[in-house]
Amino acid sequence: MQLWKWLGTAAVLLIAQPAAAQATAAFQRESPAAGAAPATDSHAAAAEPVVHDVAPRQQSEPLSQPATVRARLPPLAPEFSEEQRWYGGFILMSDGISLATAIAGGFAGHRGEPLLWIGGGGYLLGAPVVHLAHGNPGRAAASLGLRVALPIAFFGVGTVIEDCHGQDFCGLGSMVIGVPLGMATAIALDAALLARDTVKRPLALVPTAAFGPNSASLGLSGSF
Repeated sequence: MQLWKWLGTAAVLLIAQPAAAQATAAFQRESPAAGAAPATDSHAAAAEPVVHDVAPRQQSEPLSQPATVRARLPPLAPEFSEEQRWYGGFILMSDGISLATAIAGGFAGHRGEPLLWIGGGGYLLGAPVVHLAHGNPGRAAASLGLRVALPIAFFGVGTVIEDCHGQDFCGLGSMVIGVPLGMATAIALDAALLARDTVKRPLALVPTAAFGPNSASLGLSGSF
């Protein structure tokens, strides 16, 4: 609809410009030349000798040219453009702080048990909170699912590969290796794939038109 309005406005300006030029030319032909002598009586004209001017007459002022007509047409759609914004840096920062807290609690022994709980809770809930802050509840749920499922899955796969038959401390190696590997995989997938937001940027394209006596131009102006 806006494109039809733009074409209609341009057509009106193209039709109006030649009409204005013709009206100006007709007015110049009907106006008396500058410096012309007033009419005299017929007897006085017969009595006095007629002297013809050899030099061409010059106009006192140049005739004005038609002004250039400029128009600002209705803006063209779309008025917004969408782009993807990555906010995985906040998730990596949250996970880094959580894991550092958990490792510090592990080295502290029994006194570091609160730090283990704080670090584990930050690993599970830190990234989902970041997703919720960006208005993505679905991605927050997916992030929590990855962080719970992948460590358990890697631990199960490690237990099957270890294939211990009633040995003492069977499955300890799978826990030590599989759980951290699953956590690292969940963090990487979360930050790389889920931490993306759709942002709308204003996009204004405004057509412009200019019509002069001997020229016409069309253009676009906008902000991105």
